[in-house]
Amino acid sequence: MKRKCAAGAIFAVVLAAGIGALPEPAQAKCKNFEGYHNGTNVIHETGAQGAAINLLLSQIAIWKRESGLSKVRMGKIKTHCGEPFTKYLLTHVRCTAKARVCY
Repeated sequence: MKRKCAAGAIFAVVLAAGIGALPEPAQAKCKNFEGYHNGTNVIHETGAQGAAINLLLSQIAIWKRESGLSKVRMGKIKTHCGEPFTKYLLTHVRCTAKARVCY
């Protein structure tokens, strides 16, 4: 009976030490990016919304290069365009593109 209790106690101590020695799970670091474009749909081939997305993607590419990262995961790009307004006799729209990038 004493052997079973001693073996159980030793097993519990070894198990507790083993669990404590496991490394922490890796935490992904994320950063939010926004790209704005205030312009007309006439000049840009993809419109003001596409111009905002292009600006967002170029900002992410510059940040990735400056940070020395080889791989990043980008979430869905969310876009929102406001009400059209007239400037220089052309209809303009302010569009925003947002994305979360994890590395």
